[in-house]
Amino acid sequence: MGDVVIDFDNVSFSYGTQTEGSLRNINFKVKEGEFILLTGQSGSGKTTVTRLINGLIPHFFEGVLTGTVKVLGSDIKTITPGEMGKNIASIFQNPRSQFFTTNSTKEVAFALENYGIDRDEMIDRVSCAFHDLEAENLMDRD
Repeated sequence: MGDVVIDFDNVSFSYGTQTEGSLRNINFKVKEGEFILLTGQSGSGKTTVTRLINGLIPHFFEGVLTGTVKVLGSDIKTITPGEMGKNIASIFQNPRSQFFTTNSTKEVAFALENYGIDRDEMIDRVSCAFHDLEAENLMDRD
């Protein structure tokens, strides 16, 4: 297996002023090329773990975070959400609620627009993405 891409080292987190932790002393590593499945009952902390991986915690959800979470070698406490967004994304239970537009090509281009990518490069990247996924037939569709 490859390098460690996600590293939780003795991580605990409690939302807001909550006295009991949502997560307590979590330790795990995910290496490049690994696929993991995170399961558990409602309220067991699955969403909290994903919020730590994608940087929503600590940047958007307040609480008490101890331990260290590193994603691609960077501590989530010090990297900005914008920088994290270049490599990390989450698809939630209802992906439809995350779409910004109904046009497939414009949706793929949306993140590139937010990062100020040059228009010609953006067109090339979007075309390459559809090509790499063998999904050219899905371009410019609702």
